[in-house]
Amino acid sequence: MIRRESEVTAFLQEAGLAQYAKALEHHGIEMQTLMSMQYEQMRDLGMRSGHALKLRRRLQLANGSAAKGDVVGALSAVQLSWLRQEVSLQQFLAAVPEELDSPALKALFGHFLTMVGRVVAGIHELQRLSPELQELGLLQRLYGIKEQHFQLAGKILVELMACELTPEAQSAWVMVSGFMVAELLAGFHGNGEISQREFRLSLMSDCSTAVGDMDADSRTTHDGDDVDLARTP
Repeated sequence: MIRRESEVTAFLQEAGLAQYAKALEHHGIEMQTLMSMQYEQMRDLGMRSGHALKLRRRLQLANGSAAKGDVVGALSAVQLSWLRQEVSLQQFLAAVPEELDSPALKALFGHFLTMVGRVVAGIHELQRLSPELQELGLLQRLYGIKEQHFQLAGKILVELMACELTPEAQSAWVMVSGFMVAELLAGFHGNGEISQREFRLSLMSDCSTAVGDMDADSRTTHDGDDVDLARTP
């Protein structure tokens, strides 16, 4: 007997997310349940942040209670609100608890805000920015950044941007923040698209550059000739 394809599997295939069909079936997720699932619940089931965001938008479009214009309008509201009140680094740092203030954290938040601008500009194709966010998260391991610092960045972003917006736009900002933090953490923990091997190669390249600079500094010019300081009495 040929097994009939489930409604959930068919929907996921149409959305280009068929890889999650088995996991949803394993948890007994039927179409009615899927339609009401929120972004955070999808993440809890192991769905990647960009894919969860994509599925949530597809479900909103398919749901009779959310017209296509409402979804597009919410995402457009994110872009408009950013243009209206783009958050400065000073505003961001003012919301950071004083005991957490550090040069490394300031640098992270500066990079984070730069990426917010890129995410807002490409809000309809967020998955394309996943590698950049993961690389940024991975590099923070060199500077003593901890997991809670990424979560703090996402929390501050939502608090600064979500005020005086429609509920739909507020939800969209929560999703944008959640997407960014999830991708940063994926890179930070080394389980994203940016592999440990690439990280090690990056470190080796940096070390080679540093050694080359040291070799150059060990020599000085005297009357047009290079003198090796290591051999100078």
